[in-house]
Amino acid sequence: LGNASLLINNATNAHLFVNGSTGSVGIGTTSPGGAPVGTKFHVVAGGTAQGLGAGTVAGFQKNTLTTDNAVVAIVAGTAGQAQLTFSDVDINDAGLLIYDNSDDSMRFFTASSPGGSGTEKVRITSGGKVGINTTSPNATLNIFNSLGNASLLINNATNAHLFVNGSTGSVGIGTTTPQQKLNIIGDANITTTLNVGTAIGVGAANPNNNFKLYAYDATGSFVVLDAPANVEIGYRLYKDGASKWQIGMVGNSANIGFYDAASGGVDRLSVISGQGIDVIGTVLSTGH
Repeated sequence: LGNASLLINNATNAHLFVNGSTGSVGIGTTSPGGAPVGTKFHVVAGGTAQGLGAGTVAGFQKNTLTTDNAVVAIVAGTAGQAQLTFSDVDINDAGLLIYDNSDDSMRFFTASSPGGSGTEKVRITSGGKVGINTTSPNATLNIFNSLGNASLLINNATNAHLFVNGSTGSVGIGTTTPQQKLNIIGDANITTTLNVGTAIGVGAANPNNNFKLYAYDATGSFVVLDAPANVEIGYRLYKDGASKWQIGMVGNSANIGFYDAASGGVDRLSVISGQGIDVIGTVLSTGH
């Protein structure tokens, strides 16, 4: 019959109810899961029992007030693990969610292939570090991947914004196939300092000098240096870390000077706009 096989109650509350037909158990309710859903276990700590979704095996409810919290606690030993296990008929540990009290870490396990036991894929340490494919993250986010595919990919439906190759360590911005350690498709803006250890190629994929420019348009190929008025502009030549020469323009002057930095910045040679070349005060040429 569909009536109770067991009911323990008082004048106002049903403490324990067992449905004799379905075998469903209610604590705090005589309609576990809500008819006709076959919820086997329903605990109502406050509020009116409500229908639970199809396929719900167990439900825990406390909603007398809009601010009520419903908490399910799994308590383990101080050096033990509190676990939730996810399985099917073929494997009983395909997925695991573990909180390890010995080091206060949260661990997530999934099967690497159908029918396989779960292995740890993600760990969150007590210090807030997240490790993906590593059990000992050394940074706020530590992604380990020995395969040649992406360790990190941030994209939308059409574009790859940021890509990190898990095998080579190459980084692509705007591309998933970086050809160098850093490959940017698009424009880049550097507001402070760019340090390059060996060579720079502009329009040259494999520069055979420290700096190689192979870029041009219909007007030619130019290196442009620009600065506001009253700001020095030019090149400084160093030797063993010490400034030796400076070539450039000073202030609002349109003249180009060669300055001996090793001797305190003495002007050794100047190209004077509209006049010619001046070497230590002596004009050698008036042509231009």
